Amino acid sequence: KQRRPSALPAPHPGPLGRPMAMDDSLQVELRRDALAEAGSHLEYLRAELQRPGVHRSEELERRVRYVKRAAAAVQLRGQLEHFVREVRELSDRFAELPLRRRATVGSVVAELAAGDGADAGAAAPRPPTSSSAAATRELDTAGSFRSTRGALGAFLFPELLPSEAEDEVRLLALEGQLVEQLSAHARLTNVSGERTVFLRTFTAHAPEAADPGAGTQMVAMSFSPAGGAQVLNTFGEPNRDRRSWEWVAPALGLAIGIGTMVLVHAPTGMGLVAASSSAAFGAKALEKWQESVLAKMKGQVPKALAPVQLDDAKRLREEACRQERQLLQALADQRSWRPYWFSPRAHFLGLPILCRPSAVRRGGKAFATHFPAAVPARKVYALLERLNMTGSLDPGCKAVWARPVDTEGTSVRYVVFSNPLAVRDFFLVCRSGRAEADGDVRPLASPSAADVAPRPVPPPPSFCCRDRTREFANARDRRAEGCPEAPWRDNLLRALNRGNRGQVISIQEGAQAEVRRRDRLNGAAIATLTCESCGLATPASKQGSSCEVCRRWVCSACARSEDVAPLLRDAGHGHGPRLGLGGLEFHCCDPCGRFIDALRWRQLPPPACLPSSSAKLLGLQREMASGMTSLTTAVAQLDGLARVLSGPDSHSPAMADCWQELPLSRDAAESARTRLEELVWQASAVACRGREQTLREQLCNVSRGHLAEVRSQLNLALAAADECMQRCPDLSPGLTSWTRDSSLAERYALSMASCPPSLLSIAGEEAVPVPSDGIKHGSIHLLGVVATDVAGGGSRVDVVADVDPDVDCPFLINYDVRGHVLYTADRLRTEITEEQKRLEASLMAEMDALIGQLPSLS
Repeated sequence: KQRRPSALPAPHPGPLGRPMAMDDSLQVELRRDALAEAGSHLEYLRAELQRPGVHRSEELERRVRYVKRAAAAVQLRGQLEHFVREVRELSDRFAELPLRRRATVGSVVAELAAGDGADAGAAAPRPPTSSSAAATRELDTAGSFRSTRGALGAFLFPELLPSEAEDEVRLLALEGQLVEQLSAHARLTNVSGERTVFLRTFTAHAPEAADPGAGTQMVAMSFSPAGGAQVLNTFGEPNRDRRSWEWVAPALGLAIGIGTMVLVHAPTGMGLVAASSSAAFGAKALEKWQESVLAKMKGQVPKALAPVQLDDAKRLREEACRQERQLLQALADQRSWRPYWFSPRAHFLGLPILCRPSAVRRGGKAFATHFPAAVPARKVYALLERLNMTGSLDPGCKAVWARPVDTEGTSVRYVVFSNPLAVRDFFLVCRSGRAEADGDVRPLASPSAADVAPRPVPPPPSFCCRDRTREFANARDRRAEGCPEAPWRDNLLRALNRGNRGQVISIQEGAQAEVRRRDRLNGAAIATLTCESCGLATPASKQGSSCEVCRRWVCSACARSEDVAPLLRDAGHGHGPRLGLGGLEFHCCDPCGRFIDALRWRQLPPPACLPSSSAKLLGLQREMASGMTSLTTAVAQLDGLARVLSGPDSHSPAMADCWQELPLSRDAAESARTRLEELVWQASAVACRGREQTLREQLCNVSRGHLAEVRSQLNLALAAADECMQRCPDLSPGLTSWTRDSSLAERYALSMASCPPSLLSIAGEEAVPVPSDGIKHGSIHLLGVVATDVAGGGSRVDVVADVDPDVDCPFLINYDVRGHVLYTADRLRTEITEEQKRLEASLMAEMDALIGQLPSLS
């Protein structure tokens, strides 16, 4: 067996000794190779850009583009900050390079005379890209890592050169998009042998051909986690070249015969072996199915790879969405589920099992289970997609033919199951991705609480849409009141505005207690005090007192007594002096007395004899004060939202309220600025003279100064908000509020259900091999996996199954469906745990490999 290179260690074994799935060992090695290639490109660019007289070239541009994409893929890793910084510096230096000037006759003659036979102006001849890379290059079929990378590049990018295609494969693996690219193509999977054959079409341009359709070809790639990927062959249309279709039988390896009950891995590719003698009828049916598949494959593969008509794709998509909603509604209907206590395997695995009457089998049951996961729902979905790429989570599944319908996760599948009971096939319409359902969907309750009627759960409060201005103001007030350096006049003003007589009295008593404490500490040492208002020295024991507002010492001449009871807002509503509570006399200094007088004067209504111009200015002054406060608040809120939504967690589902509030906050800031500008214009239009004119100019100057002060910050906040709104994600689907303390969450679902008879004529014979005889067709009402984020972190995974395999034995069918649910949940739970361990190990290995490759980081 050929060894892997020493720089690429053997992959970590999966659970139970099983080889890892598509995105485990393969993508780990591809990511490591991508980082090593980025290091070599960086060394080349560093040396070339330091050379004098260097110009732009296609080679430099290709390498710069590669390292920029690699840096964008790893920029969130703190250990690679130096790598990202150096890539940015080299990119800036490359952008400053001059373009290569066109060669002149004189320069060419001079170079030829100097003995250099190369044409300085002519670029290196580029190989023609009209033909497929998979068809023109010689591929190694030994199963090594290099041939796997080349095979993936030749399959995914047949129109590119081999080196460019391999670079794209490296970058896709580094960006985590390789599985998504492969899932967009039709595939036939041998589940037990873990081998998948991918099929796709490409156009090899042939201008010399008279027939425009002569350039259409197909390419097949075989993949297995143990052997890697290999391009099997490229072929044309079957009606043009019948011999090229001889690859079908050996490539798929559909061996016919009676043997064990599992699929075996044949040397040629896939082997499909029928059931044992205990199910002889099923073995004959499976043998007939194999013969029909071999007979129909040559004619069906080209039709299956043809694009689906838009109307047909729309009908299939609508059916898939309907089945997904049906799955989510089944989870939400908690009243219909009851705990099932007679399952020793469920107790052994530690999984709760729930049941309800089946919708497709009389006397049968549908089963469901759930378990917590330590990873978010999107990671559970990504792992589920990788497992489905080269196999199936379903026990008893022998072969899967999958064909994508659109780019939104809709596909059609033909699945064959085999067990001692029977051999059944199912034609399914599937959908995988973000769940889209109306209303709240809650996961199933635990068995102990399943028989309790669910209580209505209110949606989670929106922390951005709720007005918490008063709450924040009260919190700031309480903090300022406990601070010894707080502005005492502002404390008194806030207490008066609240209308709380007890709080005003507590401020007065606090001032008196502080004066007594200060006198007790300093009275014996200081015999004479200086008035802080007029500067007169006064004996502390005879004349003078401390202001109960600002705590300053004043003499008797500067001391005043002011009643603040009329200033309480509730004094005119039956809670003031009318109830015999008396006045609130404050002994204060002259400045604080004038402050209280001003507050009292502001509460007086304007006199009737006030001129109209003065009344207008008074009203505009109040509106301007409110407008300046509103503008400052709106700008601060908009700037804060823009900063939050520009961070790395902006696409988190918890930010959905922030994204909804962003356009409203932007409109509020624009409205506040427009309103203040209108008030300034109205004030400047008031006809007045004398002192009123001076007052008008001062009001306008204050408002204009405030506008000028916040203009730059407002413009920056508006620009940042516009930039954020251009990349606003779609966070509307997949939100749930199924727990009282939950926040906004993501929900992903993989749903499969039988295709209705009305749609079989659309996608049946044209999409997958569906024999009309031999194997009985079963019916699947519900079959799926749903992963939902939870408030405390991680996710919850639900597995549901309601299947009718058309067998007259309800007890055995219930046992089989229950085992299917438990097996799927247990395997997925084990894969999630192993994936976390592999991810941590691969990340550390990638960091060590890159640090060793780049001298600038060592």
